[in-house]
Amino acid sequence: MTNPGKSSYQCLLDLITDLQTKGNFSATVLTDQNGFPIAASAGEDDDVETHAAVVAQIQKTISQVKKQLGMVITDEVSMVDVSGKKLICRSFSMNGTEFILAVLLSGRDKPYRRLTTRTISSIQQTVKNF
Repeated sequence: MTNPGKSSYQCLLDLITDLQTKGNFSATVLTDQNGFPIAASAGEDDDVETHAAVVAQIQKTISQVKKQLGMVITDEVSMVDVSGKKLICRSFSMNGTEFILAVLLSGRDKPYRRLTTRTISSIQQTVKNF
């Protein structure tokens, strides 16, 4: 449902910020298929532009791997460092365009899947309504 008086960008930014807050993520970024950041939210110690650039590189890697391995649809790519910091990239499609919702979190056992799934559904609904 659209929110009168709010732009589509503001609605998407609200969804991304809400996801970051509810998941207690360090950063949350929504990018298009070319890695262009659409909406992002990060804590004081995190640089949104850097995260968006990393997600753009991951998007390129995802495309190459899909072609080389013959994968049709990629749902999720994750990277974890030895300290437990984790970057999760969830890909999804809207109107024939690929998007990535990426979250950066600390802690191997921190839940994220349900929150990101709900946010992806909300993003799709928001775009559909505008």
